Amino acid sequence: MVGLYVTANNTSIRNNSSSTITVNLLHDSNGTIYDPADGCVPDGTPVIFTSSLGSISSPVSTINGSASSTFNSGNALGIAMVSATLDNQTMTTPLTIYNSHPSLVSIDPANNSASVPDNKVIKVTFNESIKDGSMWIDLYDSTGKIISITTSIDGNVLTINHFKVFANGKCKLSLHTGSITDLNGDYIPLCGSIFTVDSIPPKLITSTPGNNYVNVPVTQVIKLGFTEPIKFSKNSWIELKNSAGTAVPFTSTITGSTLIITPKSPLAHGTGYNVILHSNCVTDMANNGLVLCSTKFKTIVATKTYSGYGLSFNYPTTWDVDTSHQDGAAYISVCSDSMTSDLPPQVQFTILPNYGMSDNSLLIRWNMIFNFQLMLKRFRVKKVLSMVILPLKMSI
Repeated sequence: MVGLYVTANNTSIRNNSSSTITVNLLHDSNGTIYDPADGCVPDGTPVIFTSSLGSISSPVSTINGSASSTFNSGNALGIAMVSATLDNQTMTTPLTIYNSHPSLVSIDPANNSASVPDNKVIKVTFNESIKDGSMWIDLYDSTGKIISITTSIDGNVLTINHFKVFANGKCKLSLHTGSITDLNGDYIPLCGSIFTVDSIPPKLITSTPGNNYVNVPVTQVIKLGFTEPIKFSKNSWIELKNSAGTAVPFTSTITGSTLIITPKSPLAHGTGYNVILHSNCVTDMANNGLVLCSTKFKTIVATKTYSGYGLSFNYPTTWDVDTSHQDGAAYISVCSDSMTSDLPPQVQFTILPNYGMSDNSLLIRWNMIFNFQLMLKRFRVKKVLSMVILPLKMSI
């Protein structure tokens, strides 16, 4: 029995191109070919052609046992299933339709990219191998001036180098129509990228604790804030040292634009510390390195607690507290050998049962004694901060 066979002269074509589809009825199921002169199929028999994509002329009448029609792909892309029907027989053959122009796969840096390094080498990737076209390619800096470039092609990748670093701001790359073609000479349409160059390094703008702060808790986590998001560099050199120059172990992490330094154990009381951020220890997203900077602080002095005579307060561990009785009154003396004029914040008084005293009168007495203590300092005598506790129901 004679069978229906469908073939295409080109099974893979570009869009907007054509392929010839041929139907013949000159074979039987065993593959035997019959001479059309024997009249196995009468001329003028109509064959119906259809396709899932593109278009094809139909119907077409047989001549000498075969019929041919032209398939046109149009703008379609994909797999076209082309069928031929004669009487109750239908046969189908697939045709692959692909883009006639090289397609852009990616541009690095991509369109709308931010934080692009000022020395960025640009790479443009296509879906197939390419070659030079007109090479009309423009690269503009942030001032709108054209930058001199060199180009090279490796397979499907175009590499663009520029002779000077980008200025900070928006830059634009334009690959004009026909600047690049595929190996068949089909050209690319206009394409390009606009990206923002960052050539400004990050700056330290905040620190917790603040620079030169005193009375910092010994469990303080150090947080350093910058003008923009940062990351660690390959050789991140950060130091935390005490006033004697001894390194303090710590861990460090980054969250956005904040560097977090956590000492591995509590810091020493009453000790100065210095955080040193060496050049390029961190960078911004465009790899601009930080310039050397530092911040320092001093921890709080260790304290003890005194409680007695209806009064409670904390005082530095290096100070002494003495009590005595004179003329029926109780005296409490807080003494220090230090020659500093600063009142440590640890010396804060809390009246227990008030015994007729008030916070206000206590503070006034303290201020008076402190002023007197400063006058005594000129003679280098031991500083004595005294408070008198008078009998019940009497005010200081």
